Amino acid sequence: MKWSNEQTAELRAMCMNGSSNAEMATTFCVPVTEIYAARSRFGITREKIAQLKSAKPAVRKPAIENPSFKAAVDSMVAQYTATPRCLFCDSQAELLELLNKPVCLSCAYKLGSELL
Repeated sequence: MKWSNEQTAELRAMCMNGSSNAEMATTFCVPVTEIYAARSRFGITREKIAQLKSAKPAVRKPAIENPSFKAAVDSMVAQYTATPRCLFCDSQAELLELLNKPVCLSCAYKLGSELL
């Protein structure tokens, strides 16, 4: 028998629900041997069904709760905030103090030309 995707999905669902091979054979109007063959072909063995039923879903911690990730982020934030940066373009190149704020030469030139 050629199995469609819908039939395969229904076969998997029936196996997960604990239906017997005889019940599945009646549902699909095929001999029980065809159910055995399909389960073998699609890897829906009793052992795999038992593993799927007993397996706990993997629970991943959010990245922010991972201590090594948090330490790396804290290190980057500390390094970023420790170095003065231009107020307008976030550059670190040759900063001037304009009105007590760090501004790079390029932005200072642009600001100066806009004011003229």
